[in-house]
Amino acid sequence: MVCGVLPGPHGLVLVFSFLTSADFGGIEFKFGLDNYPQLLRNPIYLKVFFNTLVMVSVVPVGRLPAGLFPGDRGPGDTRTCF
Repeated sequence: MVCGVLPGPHGLVLVFSFLTSADFGGIEFKFGLDNYPQLLRNPIYLKVFFNTLVMVSVVPVGRLPAGLFPGDRGPGDTRTCF
């Protein structure tokens, strides 16, 4: 189950890492590797990168119980999450 949840957020982070930043914090959909040398040179970017990886890993796993155990099941309700 976790293997089906994690690729989505990780994939978005990976795609956005190849995009070019635009003026005023926007994103240009122009692919390139220009971000990676900057990531390795500046420790702030490296810290933000690792914090983002932690968030996209922890949040989906933490939300799994909310979907697995619905709260409004009455007596005799045989529906399951699957």
